Amino acid sequence: MAKKMLPSLFLAVLVIGGNLRMNGQALADTIRNEIHAINKAYDSAFFLTFNVKMNYRSDTLWAGTDSADFNNSEVEGMYTFHRKKALYQLGDITYLQNDSFAIALYNEQKLLMVGKIIPGVQTGSFLPTRTLVDSMTTQLVQLFSYTLSKSDSVNIIQMTALDSNAAYESIRMAYEPSTHYLLHVHFRMKDYGYEMNSASAGSGIIRKADMDIQFSHYRVSQISAAVFNESQFIYFDGPDSIRPADRYRDYTIYKNY
Repeated sequence: MAKKMLPSLFLAVLVIGGNLRMNGQALADTIRNEIHAINKAYDSAFFLTFNVKMNYRSDTLWAGTDSADFNNSEVEGMYTFHRKKALYQLGDITYLQNDSFAIALYNEQKLLMVGKIIPGVQTGSFLPTRTLVDSMTTQLVQLFSYTLSKSDSVNIIQMTALDSNAAYESIRMAYEPSTHYLLHVHFRMKDYGYEMNSASAGSGIIRKADMDIQFSHYRVSQISAAVFNESQFIYFDGPDSIRPADRYRDYTIYKNY
């Protein structure tokens, strides 16, 4: 049956388990430079807003039977980056980083977490693909075969794991050549979480899955400073007391600094 929630979505995005090799050091260096340019495009963004749609779909086990089992889940979001400031909404999560605070709202659970920003954190690090792709790139020559295709309208980086036991079998990244903004990222992976949490545990059956991330509607426009103001989420009731803004008055607040 179809399930509604993305299973271990952020774990899948943040945990690396691939394998790589080299088709030539020059090509590997070129791919690393391209990924660095992609990261830099978001880290140095100025009044940039864009939309994201993430779809996770698994292969179907026992298709055509009453026990058929699969997962097809989707979340949408919108990101705004401006210099060192970031605001995004992805599914039920809202996140704000400005010059003073990092604030995360888990709207389903009605939780609000407030912390101080970590020095040196770039806005582009909040992209849902950033940590995994950066991790794989550091091991590019050792663990993957790889190609880079270029055209006037789209560039494509393809990385395919050399080890058949790798958690991530392949990654395909499409991006605009002129801006280095991402257009589409596709992961093919093993769904180890399903194997561990189902009746097939220990059977050797490992379901596979695809995760597609679409980036669209890039726009640059002047944004009010209020967009990044923490007062839309919290206010101070005394020097050491933080409370949720009225809109979030029924949220439980945690301060981790």
